[in-house]
Amino acid sequence: MLSTLALAALVSLPAASSQTLAPADALARLRTATVFQDDAVGYAGALSDNVAAFRVLFDSPDAARSFGALAREGSLVGRLYAAIGLKHHDPTAFAMTLAALRRHADERVLTQFGCLGGSERVGELLRSGDAAVVRLAPGETVPAWLKAHGSGHLDVEGGGYTGEFGRVAAR
Repeated sequence: MLSTLALAALVSLPAASSQTLAPADALARLRTATVFQDDAVGYAGALSDNVAAFRVLFDSPDAARSFGALAREGSLVGRLYAAIGLKHHDPTAFAMTLAALRRHADERVLTQFGCLGGSERVGELLRSGDAAVVRLAPGETVPAWLKAHGSGHLDVEGGGYTGEFGRVAAR
């Protein structure tokens, strides 16, 4: 359980800067990330700094290379973001990164979803145990999946985070 101070620090994280990060700065940010943030955080639902950095890398011409470097050199949270990006940009590297992350399945990382801070097992972020989990088919988007199924939990393996953070259809 997080202490009140740690929880307050998570909730008060600044929203993403309106300035666009350079890819090298985005990579540096995610390399040292300590909190797995959803795309919308804080009471205002502002774009999180980590997902803003993720999107810079995701949209860059060197996305596969950048996410590959992040998978090798990043913090545990950084490697989660790397897997999310590699699912779209390099499926072979995604499979290897996913296998490496599974060795940390019982470790916990700090999380921020909306205005709620907490912690989550890496294994649960990789493959959700919830009954309704987004599993994107090729060409399907998260909004389309939710429209068809009503609701669902995102995870790395099913492509939900890739679709949500990258704003793309599954491959």
